[in-house]
Amino acid sequence: MISRIENEMRGTPKTAIENFYNLSPYSFSDTTQRAVKTLIRTPIMIITEPDIQWWLSHNHCDFSCINVTDQTAFINELQKLGNSNAVLVTTTNKGYRKPGNKRHPNSWSIADPVQLTNWLLHLK
Repeated sequence: MISRIENEMRGTPKTAIENFYNLSPYSFSDTTQRAVKTLIRTPIMIITEPDIQWWLSHNHCDFSCINVTDQTAFINELQKLGNSNAVLVTTTNKGYRKPGNKRHPNSWSIADPVQLTNWLLHLK
């Protein structure tokens, strides 16, 4: 996978960082935040369940392995730039995969259908 990414991006983050910035909607290290600025008027809702205890016990992952810090920074940047329709929703104990109700915080069940529908219907 690494060679595929390097091929598609025509380098690594060390040798071709501009290519990564150009294709990423958000990058914490891009101090110009040029990609984020193109999304100032775009409604964005990110729903996440950062159940760090689950990640630690099931995948031996910490916060650096999951994307909640990037999601939070992305929404924060959009809100600072004036996007009032940039929303971060964090859930707790909603992530269960069907069939069988197997616990997994990175599953679609974390999205509340009513909340999401109401947000979509009330966009400015």
